[in-house]
Amino acid sequence: MKDYTVEKDKCIGCGSCNLACPQGMGMGGDGKAEVISSQEVEECGGADLCPYGAIIEVDEGTAV
Repeated sequence: MKDYTVEKDKCIGCGSCNLACPQGMGMGGDGKAEVISSQEVEECGGADLCPYGAIIEVDEGTAV
């Protein structure tokens, strides 16, 4: 399984990832996207969910 994370400096908080994949993405208290479930994000399209390139694939177990 692939793991995903959000590069907070690239995220503008538009919410398009959350609209496209509500089961995998959420919006944090800082107004930025956050990954809820990497498995769901993968099923929804992975890193392509973000038009700004803020969702990235990371090696499983990599600390972010």
